[in-house]
Amino acid sequence: MIDRWGNAVIETPKTMLYTMTPENVHRLLEAASCIRDRAAISLLADSGARRSEIVVIKTNDVDLGKNCIKVIGKGNKEGYLIFGEVTKAYILRQLEENSSVGTLFDLDTEGLKTMLRRLHVRTGIKCNAHSFRRGFATELRRKGLSELDIAELGRWSSTEMVQRYSRAYTFQDAATRYMAVVS
Repeated sequence: MIDRWGNAVIETPKTMLYTMTPENVHRLLEAASCIRDRAAISLLADSGARRSEIVVIKTNDVDLGKNCIKVIGKGNKEGYLIFGEVTKAYILRQLEENSSVGTLFDLDTEGLKTMLRRLHVRTGIKCNAHSFRRGFATELRRKGLSELDIAELGRWSSTEMVQRYSRAYTFQDAATRYMAVVS
């Protein structure tokens, strides 16, 4: 490739950001060594939580009746993490089995990174908190949620961020949801 001044240009590949898939989430859950790790992994996948949100969750902010958790997110904004029944069961066990000192997981950001690195070594699955966030956005798009819904659930300020985070959503994904206009 030649630029506009006639210089040879080598195109470098764009950085690949790994995105957590439901299959890999299940493999990580199976490989997790304790209920705390399973609950954290499940919540990351179900809610698209940021690392900074996960580590400061207070036990009294967990609402198992509504399957949500109040968090203070980016920009010091209050928001909610939503989760399903499997995650609810893990969180309930975590609350029952571990009398933490006020936080749900008793982890700081380095502890969460270490736990995820340990699982990477054990399973070969590259993961960090943001890979779950990207997976959350991509999987909800695959399930048919609008970008506006995903932005609200993921506490993004714009749908542009949803588009960026769900780049793993492909033409093939859209084609599987396609319905003929003329029938």
